[in-house]
Amino acid sequence: MKIKTNLIRLIIIVSLTTIVASCESHGQKTGAAFEAVKEKRLITNDSDSVNKAMIQEPIKNKDEKQNPIPDDRTVYMLETEKRIRSNKNKINEIKNHPIAYTNSRKVNSLENDNNNLIIKLDEYNKDEKLKWELFKADMNQHVNEISIELKEIKINNRK
Repeated sequence: MKIKTNLIRLIIIVSLTTIVASCESHGQKTGAAFEAVKEKRLITNDSDSVNKAMIQEPIKNKDEKQNPIPDDRTVYMLETEKRIRSNKNKINEIKNHPIAYTNSRKVNSLENDNNNLIIKLDEYNKDEKLKWELFKADMNQHVNEISIELKEIKINNRK
């Protein structure tokens, strides 16, 4: 009986040792085998595999929007358009006010001036660098004048 138990213990120890030893080397062999196959496919340029250029360069999303930095003119044009729209909203507010304004001719004149500024801003040729500063100063002056006069009309009619 003693021999049987010793024999069973020996078989169990040997089988456990074999299992443990084979697990460690199997993990290392799998990684090495995978790398070898990958390198082989990269070298042979197999059509089912990935080439080195694809591995080294990340794939860029073509749908991803790239926001270019706007130049001074673009920024100015956008800001001026915003101010002109603000003037237009003020004009509409004044016209739609239930109390009749005494300066309706003045409001109509300012509305025409504001519309002319919109046209002028749209027609400006961006390639004319020499005229840019003059255009900018002139546009600022007109937009500011309209805005100031609209404020005065609103203040005078509240009194």
